[in-house]
Amino acid sequence: MLRRSFLQLSAAAIASTRGALPQSAAGTPIRLGFDTYSLRAFKWKALQLLDYAGSQRLDTIQISSLDDFESLDPANLARVRARAQQLGIALDGGIGCICPLSDSWKPTHGSPAEYLLLGLRVAKAIGASSMRCFMGTEKDRAEQAPQSLARSKQHRRPETCAN
Repeated sequence: MLRRSFLQLSAAAIASTRGALPQSAAGTPIRLGFDTYSLRAFKWKALQLLDYAGSQRLDTIQISSLDDFESLDPANLARVRARAQQLGIALDGGIGCICPLSDSWKPTHGSPAEYLLLGLRVAKAIGASSMRCFMGTEKDRAEQAPQSLARSKQHRRPETCAN
């Protein structure tokens, strides 16, 4: 089954059972959506991703990379937030690796602390309820865990993060 077919069938199944959706412990319906990383091959930006989620009758997406936005300027982020609200779609934010010891670390947005702060600012601007980041890859954990732990003691929390 193709991923697209799966998403269409899933959305149809959910639409037909809207009243029977699983409930969380608090009695709130469990949201259904996707992580934008899973659709990265389309090279869509946030507004296109939101329109697709709306067409599939999904109610949440995780925008998992700052590259998923046309730009990070406040006006664009406000448009993303407004479109999500218009569609009734909850947003979660996301950034990449925050560990400078990992092969997946990219210093494009500055230090790990600067990258985290930027991600949090963007998440807040789009009305996200959470923001995902990660420490490294499976390879980092499997092959370099002991060395990484030893080296991490040398990379204490920078003074700029303490405030």
